[in-house]
Amino acid sequence: MFKGMKRITVNWHLEKDCNYKCKFCYAHFSHINTNLNIDQGFALIDEIKNNDIYKINFAGGEPLLNKNVGEFIKYSNQQGLKTSIITNGSRMTKKWLTNYGRYLDQIGISCDSIDNITNTKIGRGFGNHVEITERLLTRINSINVNNGLNIQTKLNTVILRNNHTDDWNDFIIRNNVNRWKVFKILRIVGENDHVYDGLSISDKQFYNFIDRHRFLNDKGILIKEDNEDMNNSYIMITPDGKFYQNSNNQYIYSESILDIGFKNAIKQTGFNYETYEKRGGDYGL
Repeated sequence: MFKGMKRITVNWHLEKDCNYKCKFCYAHFSHINTNLNIDQGFALIDEIKNNDIYKINFAGGEPLLNKNVGEFIKYSNQQGLKTSIITNGSRMTKKWLTNYGRYLDQIGISCDSIDNITNTKIGRGFGNHVEITERLLTRINSINVNNGLNIQTKLNTVILRNNHTDDWNDFIIRNNVNRWKVFKILRIVGENDHVYDGLSISDKQFYNFIDRHRFLNDKGILIKEDNEDMNNSYIMITPDGKFYQNSNNQYIYSESILDIGFKNAIKQTGFNYETYEKRGGDYGL
């Protein structure tokens, strides 16, 4: 379906549950009652593989709360897909990394402040999330060296009123972060619009944050995403196997991919390849 285009990523939010309570969260999936089971998940991965997709990214909720996530990653890798995961890091143990790290091309960690008090105020953990993040980055760097792997490290940070004055330069360099996605807080109707006004920042505040990290920006480590960059530029799948898309600050949903097929379902939500490419979504691993 995407032949002639560059590297396309599908983001499968395979798990709605999360052990954190981030106030700005965009992905509560409150209307969804069930996840795909393991056989349905394998069938979904087959659909993804058969439609010229480059990479599958496993997200949530917290994806490591899903008992099948490791097997989904392994199966995706065996089908020739590039694989990545976005996690808060609290449940990614040494044992899990030993079992499934070899099937991953990238591990992303969500962390919004280098100050634990700030993280706690916005619901990102329970007072030790900076240490959890740094511990996982250290584990990834170690398993790469000790096991001959090349798992790329990524950090996701949402910029809002509580953290826009942070300085991450030393943290990013010290922990050998390969890619840092910096998002301006996004308002989504029905997800976080009830708290958005109390957390939002101006364009000037957002770009002051970017300028403070211009060294990382110039090195290609920092990748910024303003609100317009996130409009119709992601291919996202719900825990129950439907495409969904941010269109003008609200989500639209397709019918089930397994019921009507990948091509028919994606036409129901829309996807703007030009915006995807502009925001740097087509990078390689």
